[in-house]
Amino acid sequence: MPTLKERLTQLGERIRLLKIEYDKFLNRAIPTPPDDFRAELYNELRALRAQPTTSFADNYLMGALEARLNSLSELYTRRLREAEMGLAPGRPSHLSTPHYDPYRGVVFGDEVSSDAAHALYRELYPSDERRARTDFSTFLHFLEQKASTIRNLTGCSEVQFRIDARDGRLALKAKAIQAG
Repeated sequence: MPTLKERLTQLGERIRLLKIEYDKFLNRAIPTPPDDFRAELYNELRALRAQPTTSFADNYLMGALEARLNSLSELYTRRLREAEMGLAPGRPSHLSTPHYDPYRGVVFGDEVSSDAAHALYRELYPSDERRARTDFSTFLHFLEQKASTIRNLTGCSEVQFRIDARDGRLALKAKAIQAG
């Protein structure tokens, strides 16, 4: 049975390996993030915390390893979030879904994209109370009808919807986008 000091040293090495695995993931060398590995390390740290420490040095090392693991987890959670929002260069290919900005405008062609409609919906109805008034399927149907009406009236190929915030109120604005 390894001593507490040996287990702490092994944990430090495994935290270093977690950093390498996250770097591989963010650089597209592996397809999935090492979340299971991270959870395993947190479980191991909890188990070590449950054991009585005999020296101040062991306690200090355990605290330092815990801080390192937390810091590493926070760093990669932030990097992953930035990659999902399209802010980080070289984001993983499976995160390459488009980012929609409801305030700049979301353009729809013949079909209304569910993801884009969700971006508009989340901004217009940020709270559960407001969402209770209009569910997403009703909102999506409204967008489809409005886009179709505008295309038929103007002969345009695309319609842009954007959120306008004036006087503390949010409004959905639509305009025809002419091709060419």
